[in-house]
Formats: sequence, structure tokens, C-alpha cells
Amino acid sequence: MKPADYWPALRAPLLALVLGVAPFWIFFGTGNSLTVDGELVRQSNFNIAGLVLGIAGAVIAFRALREGGLLVRLLLAGIALAVSVFQIAWSVELVTRDHVRQVVGYPMPEEPEYNGPDLVLQHNMRLFAHQNDEAKVRERLIEDYGLLLARFASHKDYADACHGGTLRIDEDTMQLPDFLEAEVRSEIDARAQKLLEKWGPMPCGTKNSLSAMKKVPEAILKQRDVLPVLASAYRRRFVEPGTSENASRPFEGDPILKEAEEGNPTAQAYLGDYFYRGEIVKQDFEQAALWYMALVENTPKDTNDPDSLMLLRGAGAALGSMYQEGRGVARDAEQAVKWYTMAAEAGSVRAAYNLGAVYEQGLGVASNDALAAEWYAKAAESWDPYAAFKLAMMYREGRGVKRDEKRARELLIIAGKNGDAGIAALLLEPAMAGDADAQFALGTILYGKTAGVQDQVKAIEWFHKAAEQGQANAQYKIGELFAYGSAGQKDPVRAAKWILMAAERGLSAAQVHIGVMYQHGDGVPKDEKQAFEWQSKAAAQDDKQGALNLGILYANGIGVEEDLGKAEEWLRKAHALGHTSADKMLRELAEMKQKNADAR
Repeated sequence: MKPADYWPALRAPLLALVLGVAPFWIFFGTGNSLTVDGELVRQSNFNIAGLVLGIAGAVIAFRALREGGLLVRLLLAGIALAVSVFQIAWSVELVTRDHVRQVVGYPMPEEPEYNGPDLVLQHNMRLFAHQNDEAKVRERLIEDYGLLLARFASHKDYADACHGGTLRIDEDTMQLPDFLEAEVRSEIDARAQKLLEKWGPMPCGTKNSLSAMKKVPEAILKQRDVLPVLASAYRRRFVEPGTSENASRPFEGDPILKEAEEGNPTAQAYLGDYFYRGEIVKQDFEQAALWYMALVENTPKDTNDPDSLMLLRGAGAALGSMYQEGRGVARDAEQAVKWYTMAAEAGSVRAAYNLGAVYEQGLGVASNDALAAEWYAKAAESWDPYAAFKLAMMYREGRGVKRDEKRARELLIIAGKNGDAGIAALLLEPAMAGDADAQFALGTILYGKTAGVQDQVKAIEWFHKAAEQGQANAQYKIGELFAYGSAGQKDPVRAAKWILMAAERGLSAAQVHIGVMYQHGDGVPKDEKQAFEWQSKAAAQDDKQGALNLGILYANGIGVEEDLGKAEEWLRKAHALGHTSADKMLRELAEMKQKNADAR
């Protein structure tokens, strides 16, 4: 048969096929749809065009089949008939979108994303399990395992209904621990059933598939790795108490132990801390040392990664302490210095202070005041009160550093502001000997609430002793007490007297304060020129509040001739020094300049 003879033979079935297919893009009739959260969940259409064209296509295809002919003609006619019949059923909704999806299923979302166990969550779960009583731990166990089983059951039901039973989680991994009592198991099952009744079944849909087949499995995987920690602690503490406390492997089966044995430095840090502190398991310095050593071997030393540096800080400081005191390892001063140095270089304040003490006191090494001062200074940079006190004394005595009273004073103030009862005890001796800076620092600790040794009456006595010796910070503190009535009744006149003393000694905060008092006539006669002078002195010392106040005085012509250029200069200086209100003041100044320009 020639190619030219094919067209007459195939014309009828091809026409029937076109008539059956065309109505998928041609609609003439009635329709409505229901959308929930942006997803089409039901659509109802009656397509008259589809019905008419489908019938015409079916008739033509049926006639072609009856007439017979070439095999290709018959095959094409059969396909056209099937398509046309489907079109008829689709147009009158005998076949719907839901019927099709039941056959072909819904699109399966991507595989669940899971990056392995979250050690922080596991650690926090362990702390919970060891810091609460049996009732609370058991309640948490029931709640969390109930939620886990309910999530899996929901996932499984949806997979059966909408994805041919394809599961994203291995069902065998969802078993409850064998040691759980029957009563606990029953309560877990009841909790899971209650949640499933509350949630109800999820209808098949694209968004529901994303949730049930991806997001829910992700939550299951994360929860499945955390719950064994809770279960393990519950078993050791309440199901089989006393059997594991002295065991060589108290974390047997625990996911953190598994991670640590596989070389995860974070997990090794947790285990080292557990054994070192003895808060969760029986204290065992030998075990702590082994895990800390393993951590160091698995953590790069020449790194700027903050997580790695944090691990090195903790492990190095602990190992240094153990070698210095001979706990879990043989006493070895050189090893102590080695580990302290590693930790201090990684940023450990504790290790830097300990190194300072080792070199100052010659603990197993040759005494070296210069190195002691260097390490104390590193710790004091992070406001460590003990390092600040030690370094202050060295500056006072000129040991390891050049004698410097001003620097000693600054360090004692740091010690006072950040100190505790231990620092208060160290400050007492120099304070009793008449050291004004130590008296002010001691008063600062006693006046505050955080050190646990609050005694405001004694604090004020120390402030007065220091102030009477000309200690500017103490003078300003007494002035503040009178200004705000913190030590009794407000007394602006006495406040101004003490604040002025401190300002005359060059304390910028006092200069700012007395400037404001002169501006408003608070405790002193109102004197805007004096206000301007004192704010100028504070600003000249790079006091950010002084710079802001000086800009405002220039902008408003208070105590000085108005000068918007100078105002902007000082407000920008305040911004550069970090004052948070400077931006707002600069915007207001710009508006003021614009108004002046418009007025001209």
C-alpha cells in the first residue's frame, strides 16, 4: 500500500481522536470549585462541549472499527473510542479528579531532610531527666512517646490512603523500649490514640502529602533520636536504680555515647562534662580525662570556628585543672600549663586566670610576674573580677608591670562591678588599710544584689570613706544616692555638692550630670553657660552622652550661640561613640535646617 493511500484509511479515527481530546481545552457549560489554603480540593464541572464532541468522536471511532481495514486504522480507532468514552464520562462527572488520583496517586514530595542526631536536644533532655522527680520524668516519657506513635500512625494512615502504603519511616524502628512497664505502655498507647482522634484523618492533597510524607517524618526522625536519652535515664534512675551507678559504661545504648565513640567531639565534650562534674553520673575524673583527650584529638587546633573553639576552651581548662591538682591523672605542672595555654588561646577566661595564678605563685613552674600579668590581663579583658583584682594589685606594686595607679583604679572598679563574695573578701584587706579604690570597689559589691552579700548600709559607709579621700567614682555615687533618693530622702543640694566634686576631678559621667543640673537649676542656681561648659568637658573626653547633650545645646542655643553646624558635628560624634538616640536627634536637626531654609 502506497503512503498516499494511508490518509483516507486513517482520516476517520484521527478525527475521532481529536474530538475526544479537544474538550480537555474547550469548556462550555457550568462549573464550581472548592479551594482550601490555596489547594484545590474539589471541582465540579458539566462540560456540554465535551459531552457533544465526545459522543461524536465515539460514534466515528465505533464506525471505523466496524468497517475494519488496516491494523493501524483499527488500533487508532480503538484508542480514539477509549478517549472519547472517557471524555463523555469526564464531562458529566462520572469520572472525576479524585477517581484519577485514586488510581495514579498524588505526587510524592522529596525525601525527609535529616542531618543526624541533635546533640543539644539530647543534652537538654538528659538534664531534664536528671533534674526532675520520677512523676515528671514519667509524665514526659508518656507525652513524648505518645506523640511519636501518633505521628507515625498518622503518617502510615495517610501513606496507605494516598500513596499506596509507601512509608518514609521503617516501622520496625518505632517499637517502645522493652523495659517499660505495662502500665506505662498502656498510657502511651492511650495518649497516642487521643491525639489521633483529635487530629482526625487527613484528606489526600498536595499540601497534606508534603506534611504527612515529609515534614511529619522529619519530626519523627528528630524525636526518635532524642527519646532514647529520656528512656535511658528513666531506666537507670527509676526502673533499675543502683545497678548502673558504678558501671563502667553508664551510658550503654545511649545515642550520645554512640556519637562519642564514633568521634563526634561535641558528644565527647558532653560525656567529659558529665564525668567531670558528677551531676548526672558518679564523678569520675579518669573517664572525664579520657573523653576530653578524645575531644582534643578530634578538634582542629588552628581554627576560627566558634564551635570548635568553645570545645577546646572547656576541655583544655578542665584538663589543666586535673593535671594541676592530680585528679584522674598524675599531677604534672608542665601538662597543666600546656592545657591551660591551649584553652586560654581558644578564649577561656578561666584558663587565662589559672595561668596567671600558676606563674604568679610558681605552682610547679618558675615564678614569672611578667607572664602572670600578661595572662591576668587577658582574663581581665573579659571582665573577670579575680583577674582584674590580681592585676590591679600588680599595678599598685609594680610587679611584672610598670607601676600605674590609674590602671590599678580602673581594674579595681571592674572587680567591684563584676565581683562576688570572694572578691569582697579579697578587697576587705586593702579597704581596711585605707585604699580608697578598694573601698569604692567593696562598696559597689555590697550595694548590689547579684553577689549574695548585699549590705547597703555598709556599702554607703565604704563609699563615704573613699569619697572623703577624693575617690571621684565614690563621690559621684554618693551624689547619685542623694539625687535619686536611693539612700533615703532626695536632697538635690547635697547631690550637686558631691557630683560637682567628682566632675572637678575629671569624671565625665559626673560632668554630664552636673551640666544637666545647671541647665535646669536642680540643686544649683540655673546657669546655662555652666551647663554648656560641663557638657563640653565631658564631650572632650569622648563621653557619648556629653557629646549628645552638647549637640542639643548648640542646636537650641542654650548657654551658647545657636550653631546648627556645630550641633551636627557633636551629634555625629555621639553617633560614632555609639549613642542610640543620636540618629533621632540628627533627623530632627535636618528637619530644623529644612524649616530654616524654607523660611528664607
